[in-house]
Amino acid sequence: MNSYLSDDQFNEVMAKLFDAVGKKFHSIGRSCRGKEWFMKSTWTKTQQEEFEGWLTKYIAKKLPVPIKSSERMAKNFCFNYGWKYKE
Repeated sequence: MNSYLSDDQFNEVMAKLFDAVGKKFHSIGRSCRGKEWFMKSTWTKTQQEEFEGWLTKYIAKKLPVPIKSSERMAKNFCFNYGWKYKE
């Protein structure tokens, strides 16, 4: 998905992702430094679902794609970049 979004849009999405777990996103280089940065925080299924809902709407607004494609792109984003689940 990030290949379809501008750098500013991708940074906005990443900021929302970090915000979902109470972290501050600075930039890919600073906030996502190191291997498996996405394993450093956790979220609940509800938090993921809320983020996916927001991201689906965001994608539908910013990209000329059908809502089903937006939903699929949001799910793929969470699969690739989402936080691990709280146990």
